[in-house]
Amino acid sequence: MTAQRLKQLYYLPREIRQAQGELGLLRRMSPLPDENEGQARELRQQVERLEEEYRALSDYIEGIPDSATRLIFTLRYRQRMQWAQIAARIGGGNTADGVRKVHARYLQK
Repeated sequence: MTAQRLKQLYYLPREIRQAQGELGLLRRMSPLPDENEGQARELRQQVERLEEEYRALSDYIEGIPDSATRLIFTLRYRQRMQWAQIAARIGGGNTADGVRKVHARYLQK
């Protein structure tokens, strides 16, 4: 897993909603059932791929056995917090550099 891939976790729900909105609009605009079916099929497949990617990234984070590390990943990738914000939220004398290193070490495994 990479940090770059995990960053998608924040944006995927928005992308899913966008594709679902396009699909809904397409359905409302097409009075005939077969009209634009190819485009509708592509949008449904896109939504399925995006949802699958979201589940895979979420499962990765939920599968982190250490609760502090899991919290670091959750705050970083689901809430897009900065390292200093994460350290402050976790407390316990953690520093921005400390939580960043925990994150980096876990990804290197």
